[in-house]
Amino acid sequence: MLFFWIVLGVAAVAVFVYRRVKKRRYEFPDGMCAFVLAAAVIKALGHVSISPDLPEAAFAAAFVGVSSVVLIVRRCLKKAHTFTDDVLANVVLFSVCALVESLGDVPWIYTMLAIFGLWGIVLRQYRCKELGMIEYVLGLVYMAAAVMLFRGLFGLSVLAAFGVASAVMIAVLLAYALLMFWMMK
Repeated sequence: MLFFWIVLGVAAVAVFVYRRVKKRRYEFPDGMCAFVLAAAVIKALGHVSISPDLPEAAFAAAFVGVSSVVLIVRRCLKKAHTFTDDVLANVVLFSVCALVESLGDVPWIYTMLAIFGLWGIVLRQYRCKELGMIEYVLGLVYMAAAVMLFRGLFGLSVLAAFGVASAVMIAVLLAYALLMFWMMK
């Protein structure tokens, strides 16, 4: 399985380099290359045992911390958005999924779907789109994944996990609304 992730990472870098040589604009395929590269790096490093004394949770938490700090510093310095930013953001995403998977008995896909569902809802609100079928689907994906995530992570019942997932969604949307209000002031 390690060989698969290495080949996938090398292929993502090759596609990105090919697009740069052809002088293509930075577009969706480049973002997908960053996504695949980050996944390959995290999964390959997860298969490699760096130290038997270092638990997987500490390893994932270190990746989250370092990648987040580098990304925040790049944003504070107002660096132009590049492939590096996409890779760092995706490393944070996959590291969070690996951290949750190592802390509880929760497959990483539930964490990924919950994050993507919530992210999609906030992104649609940011673009001032009307509520429609896409928001309902994103909400269902988020709630289903978050309920499974909180059940596995905290050992909650379905109803309690639904309540926690709802509270998290409300808190994120409230934080987003307050951030927009603060930025408009």
